[in-house]
Amino acid sequence: TIFEPIERSHELLPLKFGGRLPLLITDQPDKGVSLEKVPTFETEDAENLVVVCTMFQRLGMQTTPENINAPVTLTRSPFCRLICALSGLSMNAGGRTWLAKAAELFDTMSTKVYQNSLSGTGPTSGNPYAFGFSTAYATTPQSKLPELLQLPLCKLFGRLILLMTEDVQNVGNGEAEERVYKETQAKTRLFEKLI
Repeated sequence: TIFEPIERSHELLPLKFGGRLPLLITDQPDKGVSLEKVPTFETEDAENLVVVCTMFQRLGMQTTPENINAPVTLTRSPFCRLICALSGLSMNAGGRTWLAKAAELFDTMSTKVYQNSLSGTGPTSGNPYAFGFSTAYATTPQSKLPELLQLPLCKLFGRLILLMTEDVQNVGNGEAEERVYKETQAKTRLFEKLI
């Protein structure tokens, strides 16, 4: 019985920690990173991110004909597995990894998302909510969903790209050129080598 899921665990944690959770659930940016400096993605790269994240979330869930094409909510465990599978977002083999910082960013940026029976993770233990990132995005202008490039999931990976740029060697150009160079190298590593 010790391995059975705990119902409404997200509601019990604040009680255990006296209202002071060791993680933040907010969409506020890191204090040291301005929003205009967070890299954005090309549409094709953003689509690839959504596909890979959906695949990792679906690895641990039961797929039915009704939910096979439904958007999912990427939760923390599959996200961490994904980062491990992506070599910890290391810029080179055997280099520094970013798993701990990636998990911290996930905790900071994730939101409480309603799970319906088609969402992929479905209600677990009677809890219809999960903390994570929805992969649902607008395919028509009238949709109430965010556009693909505005998905919080893409913003999360933009911040992860910033982490990866810390391990790119300087080439001696000006600050703006240096930033573009480092972002390009990090994106190339993520999309051409890791994904």
